[in-house]
Amino acid sequence: MTLAELCSDIAQFFTAQLSAAPVAPGSLSSLDGAINSAANCLIAQGETTVGEWSSHRDPTATDPTEGETGYQRRTVGADPVWMLDRGSPTGIVEFVTRVGDWNATLLVLEPATRNGILSNADTDAASRFLVETTTKLTALPNE
Repeated sequence: MTLAELCSDIAQFFTAQLSAAPVAPGSLSSLDGAINSAANCLIAQGETTVGEWSSHRDPTATDPTEGETGYQRRTVGADPVWMLDRGSPTGIVEFVTRVGDWNATLLVLEPATRNGILSNADTDAASRFLVETTTKLTALPNE
């Protein structure tokens, strides 16, 4: 999987599920390379970042919340997801998970979504998307 493929999938999720259109994927690093131990994608509407993905492989970093409190725990299948609604004024909702040796975070800026606030269906979809995408990363070769 390349970074471009991952970022495109994330942009598609923002468009199809959250109705945050038009969006474009980007990254702080080259989109051409294969993902090996980390990935970061930015999702933007014009000049405004409306979402972000960050993930990294680390067998020792077992707490994706990094010790921060306030997260609500949920599960997708057998995999845990923690959600933190950062509320006003940022409107950022953060989803984090750990699947295999990968920790991943998906940030969603609610004002950019269909209704300006995530519904229960949206938070469920974001949790599933996070776990499914992180699961794909666990299949990548360990370099």
